[in-house]
Amino acid sequence: FTRIGIIGAGSMGSNMSLLFAEHGLQVSLYDTKEESVKATVKMADEDEKTRGKVTAFDNYKDLFKSFEHD
Repeated sequence: FTRIGIIGAGSMGSNMSLLFAEHGLQVSLYDTKEESVKATVKMADEDEKTRGKVTAFDNYKDLFKSFEHD
């Protein structure tokens, strides 16, 4: 598999997202707190190794659709 979905971008979810991205996976990320998701994507994009590998979603439907393309 090349993509993983993370629901929850608190301290554990954001750290897991970054770790999976560091290991080459694309990460689809959702949380009810939009600011938490944005912060995680920003952290990922600041690191060359994880840049572009964490994608934010604002609903479950779109998050699940992200798996159709991999």
